[in-house]
Amino acid sequence: MIKSATLPRMTFLSETNEPIELTPSSETARIRGIAARIAEDVAPGDVVGLLAKTGPELVLNWLGALLADTKPLILQYPTKKQSRSFWTKSVSNTVDLVEMAAIIGEDDLLASCPTTAKTISFSDLASAAQNGTDDSPFELIDYSILQLSSGTTGFRKAIEFTGRALERHTHDYDQSFLLDGQKDTVVSWLPLYHDMGYIACFVMPMILGIPIVMMDPMCWVSSPGMLYDAIEKYRGTITYMPNFGYELMSLQEAPGDLSSMRWWVNCSEPISDLTCKKFSKKAGVRRERFSAVYAMAENIFAMTVRHGIKTRKIEGVDVVSCGAPIKDVEIHLADDGEIFVRSPTSLVNYIGMEDIRNEEGFYPTGDLAVFEDGEFYITGRKRDLVIQAGRKFMLSDIDLVLNRLLPEVKGRGVACEKWDERLGTTAIEVLVEHPEFFRRNDADDIAVQLRNETGAEQLTVHFVPPRFLTKTSSGKFNRRASSEDMQRVLDARTKSTKGTDPIADLEASFSKADWTLPVSASLDSLSLTMLRVILNEENILFDGKTSLNSYRAKILEARKVDAPEAKAPQEAIHIVSLADRKLTDAIKPEDIEALSKRFGRKVTFEHLCLPPSPIVLSDLVFHDWFQPRIDGPEFGAIDRAFDSLRRASLILMDDLAEISIPIKQTYTVLSHTLERDPRADRVLVRWQRYPQMNHLLPMSVISGEDMPLADRSKTHALLSDYLGIPIFRVATIPGFSTYTEDWEKRDFTNEAGAVDTKEMKFGLTLMTAIADWSETLKKPLATSARNQSVPIARDDLGHFCSHYVDVNALQPVIQKFDRFCLVGMEASAPFIQKEIEKAGKKSVRTTSYAPEILDRMKGEFDVVLACGAQGKQLPDTAFVAVMATVKNVSTLNVSDPEISSKLAFSGSLEEDSSSDWFCPFGLKKIDHGEMETIRSARIGMAQAAVKVRKERLNVMLERAKNAGDTDRIQKIEQAFADLQSFEARQAEIQMQRRRISEQKRAQSEG
Repeated sequence: MIKSATLPRMTFLSETNEPIELTPSSETARIRGIAARIAEDVAPGDVVGLLAKTGPELVLNWLGALLADTKPLILQYPTKKQSRSFWTKSVSNTVDLVEMAAIIGEDDLLASCPTTAKTISFSDLASAAQNGTDDSPFELIDYSILQLSSGTTGFRKAIEFTGRALERHTHDYDQSFLLDGQKDTVVSWLPLYHDMGYIACFVMPMILGIPIVMMDPMCWVSSPGMLYDAIEKYRGTITYMPNFGYELMSLQEAPGDLSSMRWWVNCSEPISDLTCKKFSKKAGVRRERFSAVYAMAENIFAMTVRHGIKTRKIEGVDVVSCGAPIKDVEIHLADDGEIFVRSPTSLVNYIGMEDIRNEEGFYPTGDLAVFEDGEFYITGRKRDLVIQAGRKFMLSDIDLVLNRLLPEVKGRGVACEKWDERLGTTAIEVLVEHPEFFRRNDADDIAVQLRNETGAEQLTVHFVPPRFLTKTSSGKFNRRASSEDMQRVLDARTKSTKGTDPIADLEASFSKADWTLPVSASLDSLSLTMLRVILNEENILFDGKTSLNSYRAKILEARKVDAPEAKAPQEAIHIVSLADRKLTDAIKPEDIEALSKRFGRKVTFEHLCLPPSPIVLSDLVFHDWFQPRIDGPEFGAIDRAFDSLRRASLILMDDLAEISIPIKQTYTVLSHTLERDPRADRVLVRWQRYPQMNHLLPMSVISGEDMPLADRSKTHALLSDYLGIPIFRVATIPGFSTYTEDWEKRDFTNEAGAVDTKEMKFGLTLMTAIADWSETLKKPLATSARNQSVPIARDDLGHFCSHYVDVNALQPVIQKFDRFCLVGMEASAPFIQKEIEKAGKKSVRTTSYAPEILDRMKGEFDVVLACGAQGKQLPDTAFVAVMATVKNVSTLNVSDPEISSKLAFSGSLEEDSSSDWFCPFGLKKIDHGEMETIRSARIGMAQAAVKVRKERLNVMLERAKNAGDTDRIQKIEQAFADLQSFEARQAEIQMQRRRISEQKRAQSEG
């Protein structure tokens, strides 16, 4: 029975905030208000899920759900350690399995929670709680709760227990501890979605009236010493942890006063005597104060208890005793050593499944044990038992050997079972996470050591990236899921690269264009660039006189199944450039031909518009190791880009695209936890090919300021090693010379900025430098076979632009106008369209704001929002450049000063960058001094560019005057005027940015 009058005091701790005290017995009015609100949406007897971090709201809502006569089930809260994809599938499976009627959760989490059930937000229930007026006490007798099994072999199964069963089990178990509400206090960091935290540290103390001190597990993980501090401050007497918790605590600073502690319970996973010894020595805990408990959700909680550590050597391994059964629990060992359990409170069946008991009413645990001297010694999981060529091996034993041989991988390596078709027997596959997994060349040596130590002949080792291994809600490795994920990776390596549908691309990109006109007459420059990209991927030459209809026919003809086979592509040295096109536009076909003669074989050149190297490296790791779990056509652009990159003989980079441009950009990066950061919807991109489906992909958000420039060369080395492709880097900006000291070519001929890449012989000079450098390599440049219709393919955008929507600047625009024309691809800041829809307003989308396209849409919009599109001819309608345009105009034809006065509607990420990606360096904001150096270098580059532009315009003007060409003179004078406006605007923007920077600096110093 749970009585509101005797509910114990609860204290909730966090790393930074003050402790929160909750006395549920004084909160009956709030609990009744919550119950009334839940009853509005959920019928009595239905299941409700609760999804939240450990805190007072979770407790009050759980009690409210019980009082509403529903059956609460605390769902696992998503963590960075667990794959978001696996979590999503697990939650969906649970919702369907228990026919969940509603999920109660934190507001922001409900938005991303996959469910067909109703949702009730915490904020909604908080309002209902405030409206509660009935503060009379209550008693809960005939109630039920649900909990989930640990799920080490698949999705977690659901179990229902009645209040009466909970009451009986609590008192049976407590006979081993004799807890007293006046003297004892439970201190716990365990999650409430796992049976040990849920039952032993939450439900049982409520039934017994024992005060509870709780902290969210993620807080404890980041600051384990919190547990010692809490025990000392609140005079804790009992705590529960799995073995790894004691291992981690043994590494912490020596604790303060722990004299109040009566019991240190070790439960939920195999207990290590060595760990107990280390913890005992560090914390000053006597071994008799340890309690070994064998428990599982299928019996509500405990089955055996032993106070004090006792070990016995079994098959050469020291095994810790879990003691004798608690009151009314019967344990039977089968012939193979599997434990079978029967008790008055054990389950009959999992929800939605058949009776799992045998004829005598015992249920199988899946655990193996030895019974000696009246005590049980758990030796492993039955499913961890592998039979290889007739010999038996425990995967858990192989884990222990791995951890002993490689202590640094403890908690990041797991042995899995895998059927070997060739040998017709079970093989053992050991997966080990490592930050530089692709550089480890000792996997075979480690496998030999493991074979020698364990006797398992068929055993292989694979190093995998961080976050690859799947863990259960209780932190255990899910061997089956991890092995299946590894198989997906291996299978994906044998598949051909997918591509996007070029016809669909044409129709989506140019839906508003005239398909009958020559493309040079119907499309603007940016749209033509997009078209070139699509055609190049289909190996079709571009011709401005051809219409879109004709190009569609050419693509269909090229893709006919019965078309004659194409000529086999010739092997060539293929240069892939990730550099800014300002560097490589000077390269001419004759320069490539000269390099071909130097190498004695064909050379081709391709420009790819990709993000800076840290993101490329992380996305490559995602593509190879995580994408196979959720692969689909939405990854087509990613596949094509990396297929091109992998065919490179060498990769060309420069400091403009790698250092200068990224500083003020905000990027999306594919999430290695397979989740989408809501902030990714605010990232703006132009028409580069790579991010065209980003709105459908799991994305995190990174500020360019958080990627340290000092680590860029290290990242280049990692990227080169990962791909097995050498990288040639060109540095032309003197302001960044500190970061480019080891680059292959450094040319600082222009003191203010970059080298003049339009100089006549620059392309040949660059090709010669590449040829000279290649002769210093240990291996000759590799070749690849690739169909490329031209020797130089540079149809993608010049560099990767990626900005971040300024919500405060954009909101007045959405408030003022009713109909919007979004100009840009769907992947560019989908947040904007969502905000428009949320406001009950309408929008249309197109690829360009060229007059010939907008004229076809007259009457459909009031304002044009440029969301990545660029064009020299701006529209004559109301116009807002959410992402900067070619002429650097932010607004046109907008009378509202609140909007027209804005210098920009996008900026950079101010919040913390995400961390769920392959990040080989520490994320760290660039400091003020370094930022000033960077800013000076960028200003110098801009000034140099303006200077060169003016010099060229002067030459052109002189020629036009000599020729008496008045039209030409007028255009050049307008170009001068545009330059002056540009300079003035840049000065204004720089002044504003400096003011903001100074304010931020003052705030941080304050």
